[in-house]
Amino acid sequence: MAERKLKPTEIFDVESIRHPIIETTTESQLKYKEIENGGKWLMFINKSKLDEVWEKCCKLYDEGQLTGVSNIRSSTNYKIPKNRFSNKTGVIRFYCVPSANNETEIMEIGKNILKLIPYQSDSGYMTYKSDEQTKRGTRQTGQKINHLYKLEVPRRLPAEDFDKMIKDFAALKTGPSSTKKDFTQNK
Repeated sequence: MAERKLKPTEIFDVESIRHPIIETTTESQLKYKEIENGGKWLMFINKSKLDEVWEKCCKLYDEGQLTGVSNIRSSTNYKIPKNRFSNKTGVIRFYCVPSANNETEIMEIGKNILKLIPYQSDSGYMTYKSDEQTKRGTRQTGQKINHLYKLEVPRRLPAEDFDKMIKDFAALKTGPSSTKKDFTQNK
């Protein structure tokens, strides 16, 4: 019987997992190794969808469709004490073959990822972070800019904005029915 692979949200003892590497090297994939001055595209995913998106990413990687991506990693349910988002949000990292300085190729890889994997973000962007930026820390540790490149994606409506919108909508009062315009007469 085949061994069942654990999903990212079923893992609590390590911070992240890496998808098994394909042993054959193709033009669009390389066996993972440290890439000098490398980096990765980041997708922040609600943990309720993380396993589903991770499974799709692994399948696309195995099929060789993630051109320029050398490795993919997913966060797990490991609790990071200083990270207030770790309970609700996971991250999938798409490590790229070219150097972080190669903006043209990095942007093409990001566009291909977005073409294959629908993504929405609270910020309205999918971001690319260099390994050097990772070494320097995060916004929580004082870094003001935490990405090198970004691609625009549809914006998710944060829960608090949605709640405010619903309250504002409920507070609206409609005028008397005689002021409603009948649009069917303007044909």
